[in-house]
Amino acid sequence: MAAYSRGKIAKQRISPKREAEFMCRSGLDCDALKVELINRRIGYGVFATQNFPKGSFLVEYVGERIVPKEAEEREMKHKIKHTSYMFYFKWNGLKCIDATNTERKGKYIKDEEVGSPLNNCVMRLLVTENYPRICLFANREIKAGEELRYDYGEANLPWR
Repeated sequence: MAAYSRGKIAKQRISPKREAEFMCRSGLDCDALKVELINRRIGYGVFATQNFPKGSFLVEYVGERIVPKEAEEREMKHKIKHTSYMFYFKWNGLKCIDATNTERKGKYIKDEEVGSPLNNCVMRLLVTENYPRICLFANREIKAGEELRYDYGEANLPWR
């Protein structure tokens, strides 16, 4: 965003929260992130194409909003194929986002334990206009070319 000040155009910084709110309402993903195939076993990952300072908004986790009971039933089906894109969160009770049928970038971000040098993001709940959104923010500086990774919040994942 730019603002006009004393005959000059000045850059106006907006907060990561305001940027997240704007991007969530627009339904767009950040152009500075790209989805790439890592390999056939691991699948796809999301990579930064520019540097991001600590605290930057990166992407929203988007998908179908479903109740936990429906999510559990779907997860049983997905476990057979080893592809589950469920994200559980608490907001006025337990909720779930199923990103299985979306091509938005958030679903391709891989897991990494907190404390690992590869962990560079954190998921946060952002409520805009009384609507909960799950947003990924940089928990440290992210360099161009780096893969985005955050802790899925489960200790007993098969790849750990």
